[in-house]
Amino acid sequence: MTVNEIKEKLAKKAVVFQTGGIRPTKALLESWIGCVCWRMPGEELPVDKDGKAMQPMATFFIKDLLYVPRHLQGIELITVFMSEDVCGHRECAEEYLCVRTYNTLEGLEPCDWNSSIMKAFPLVPKLVENEYPIWDDEGFPVELFEEILRLEEEEDIEYYEDIAEENYHMHKVGGYPAFIQAGGCFEGYEFAFQISSDEKARFNFVDSGQIYFFYNKETQDWKMYYDFY
Repeated sequence: MTVNEIKEKLAKKAVVFQTGGIRPTKALLESWIGCVCWRMPGEELPVDKDGKAMQPMATFFIKDLLYVPRHLQGIELITVFMSEDVCGHRECAEEYLCVRTYNTLEGLEPCDWNSSIMKAFPLVPKLVENEYPIWDDEGFPVELFEEILRLEEEEDIEYYEDIAEENYHMHKVGGYPAFIQAGGCFEGYEFAFQISSDEKARFNFVDSGQIYFFYNKETQDWKMYYDFY
């Protein structure tokens, strides 16, 4: 297998989000960081395992994105909430993070749930077509990993110089998790999106950290993982 063939097999599309830079409207299809703008009638802020209200983190409209991962197709809106006590609970992060999904936008009503730990901004989506995995990611395709090792030995290539082009450490849907420290893969679950520390939104997760969300389409279940420097 050649370097170009490996690159073609590894590259994934993703939608990355720029924070701010547009006039906010909070209209349908406008994604946000730092707030949840829409809910179904009767929905309240979720609470964590200890009964504390969670912080509204993000509103991601999946409908009409330029790219939607196969396992997220059919979902039109995702809202995300986080407990301020999530740190220290990596093994049971799901009890301190909440993801709500909506398969239709019909019946939604606007709400004004703003985070007290970051500043809210609209997000501007951009399609990228060249995201590559972190080299020591546990989810790296085994057969391609072995081919790259062979080429490193036989042709003196280097993964980050000759193959990998980009790995986006920012809010995004699709692509690969931009792990800071390798780990966080879950059998039966596929990477869906990530929320990153964001200077503009005044959000610093521990130490420039990121939160990764994985989805099992068959069971409609979520797993979460986070890391930081």
